[in-house]
Amino acid sequence: NNQPFEYMTCRCDRSLYVHTVSKTEEHLSTEVLLTAAHHGASFIIDAIDPVGTLDARVYDLVGRVFERQIPYEPYFSGDLVQDIGVFYSTTGHYNSRGLPYDNKTCSIGVTRAMIEENIPVGVIGNDRTDTLSRYRMVFAPGLAFMDEKNLDDLVRYVENGGILYLSGVEDPRVIERLLDAEFVRYTEETAVYMAPTASGQKYFGQFTEKYPFPTETSLPVIAVEDADILATMTMPYTKPQERRFASIHSNPPGIPTEIPALLAKKRGQGTVIWSAAPIENDPRRSHRKLLLSLIGGYLDLNGLSVRSNAPRQVELVTFHREHDTLISAVDLLCTDELLPVVGFTVAVKCDAPNRVIRIGGRDGEDAEIPFTYEDGYATFYIENLVMFEMYRIA
Repeated sequence: NNQPFEYMTCRCDRSLYVHTVSKTEEHLSTEVLLTAAHHGASFIIDAIDPVGTLDARVYDLVGRVFERQIPYEPYFSGDLVQDIGVFYSTTGHYNSRGLPYDNKTCSIGVTRAMIEENIPVGVIGNDRTDTLSRYRMVFAPGLAFMDEKNLDDLVRYVENGGILYLSGVEDPRVIERLLDAEFVRYTEETAVYMAPTASGQKYFGQFTEKYPFPTETSLPVIAVEDADILATMTMPYTKPQERRFASIHSNPPGIPTEIPALLAKKRGQGTVIWSAAPIENDPRRSHRKLLLSLIGGYLDLNGLSVRSNAPRQVELVTFHREHDTLISAVDLLCTDELLPVVGFTVAVKCDAPNRVIRIGGRDGEDAEIPFTYEDGYATFYIENLVMFEMYRIA
């Protein structure tokens, strides 16, 4: 409710438990500048010595870090560019079976995946579900204990033409309202596979009905009608309680079923995509590719607000303002050596600009850089990114 947000971070490396070890200047600077890229305020936590004193050297360090932010502070305004929304519910930190994933971990997984794939993403809190219509697609994974208003807003979003991704059945009301489906049970098997159907094969790449996609967890079984089944469950040869095995090193797929594992269903003017498995919670490239394929099946990735071939370690953050557009690039893996990131292009959808400016350039001065404008996109090249840069398209 009170923007900008505040990000709290500790100056100690890893935790306050050992408060004589500080993060490096580069580490702390990356955290502060990433917050600045999102137009947030940084709050740095320190520890007081038992004798009641503070280490003055820490404040010299903090001062140098905040000096890096000063050139960018006049630009902390505008509206964050977001194509994908992620519904993070503060009531959803729960897994009924005690498994190590829930709405929080899955929301972080989706957000991380979007950052790595250079897709503009924003997070939607419980009090913001009335803003769903601004997003081209919304992920609402692993929902539990849903507030009725939030659920109503999700239904309204889909009926008005939105694309909504759901996973799991922690709150059966979600699939009842959005899929007209019913939760039946969980599988006894704990290494269930997703076998693509003819209509779903395009999303699964190398995975096929014969060599299905692994989930490595028990999955919910639901009863649903009038849905496009994109994948069905294939069970392993054995169940966990059985005293036999099919392979010494793995639990391979062996028993195909007709149970839906991944599906899409029209509702009103929109579409609901449901996955039995929390594929968004797994950072492996195979899972990331499936997630990206699902997005590409419903959105034109060439029509995103920002397009880039930046490597996965770079986060791009864009704000539209009344007369210009700001885009920041942050190397999330910046280390003490300050190694540059290989060059990459950025294309931003905007009105025809007169110039593109690197703010507080590498010599401390603003500098105009070359760009092209075609089909509604201003395109420029970022060469040798070191930690952080901000650009203004005006």
